[in-house]
Amino acid sequence: MIALVLKIVGFVVGAVAIWALAGQALNYFVTHKQQRSPTHLYWLTWMREIFWCSLSVFVWPLGFIPASQTVVAGAPIVLLHGYLSNRSCMWILAWRLRQKGYQNIVALNFWPPFSSMEVLAHDLNAKIRALAQTSKDVVVIAHSMGGLVARRALSQDPSLPISKIITLGTPHAGTLLAHTAIGENGRQMRPHSQFLRGFTGSSDLMFTVASRHDNVAIPYTAALCGSNTLLVEGVGHMSLLADRRVLEKVCDALPAPADVVIHTTCRA
Repeated sequence: MIALVLKIVGFVVGAVAIWALAGQALNYFVTHKQQRSPTHLYWLTWMREIFWCSLSVFVWPLGFIPASQTVVAGAPIVLLHGYLSNRSCMWILAWRLRQKGYQNIVALNFWPPFSSMEVLAHDLNAKIRALAQTSKDVVVIAHSMGGLVARRALSQDPSLPISKIITLGTPHAGTLLAHTAIGENGRQMRPHSQFLRGFTGSSDLMFTVASRHDNVAIPYTAALCGSNTLLVEGVGHMSLLADRRVLEKVCDALPAPADVVIHTTCRA
């Protein structure tokens, strides 16, 4: 039994290492003329990405377990995952936000996983409307594809009660890796896709975070949108969810945490 577990762990870590290395290599060849990062920084970023991405793979099944989440006073913070993930990958960010005093946190799943982002946005619209019963100012923190879904939901219904959208590694201008993606939502993330051309400028509600060493949002400049942006170094795509520098800037963009608890329950 132990031998089988070790084989599974070895396979997952090995597959993640190859995937992350391929992304870092593509990032380097596409953007090396725009940046002059020392080589060791790429290797350190790669090793961190292996850890966080492997961990997200191991906790992935937990994202399908039905969970009741207590809603408290203040603006609800909605966490949205990216392509091929589910809400389980947001656990480290949710935990650290709670350590900062934010308790009204709801992590959602997108379903069906490979449908168009218009379909996913329509579903998100309904969930945000339900959360808005306790507050009219919903804050969205979205990783990767989740940011595009949030933007589409807001464009579908401009009256949606969203006060801010914070995106982490979201390929606003598409990513070259999307040419290998499956599903309609994967194809929609290709650079110059019809879906991406449907966005007209950026919203004042947005705060976008990108990393020069993102191994998924390639080129990294695709993750920058609007004037309110943050560019970091030495952070991989999944590592954006765990980086403390990113967390501090995200918290700066959030309203102050509330203290009063409203005993209400919702299901994500």
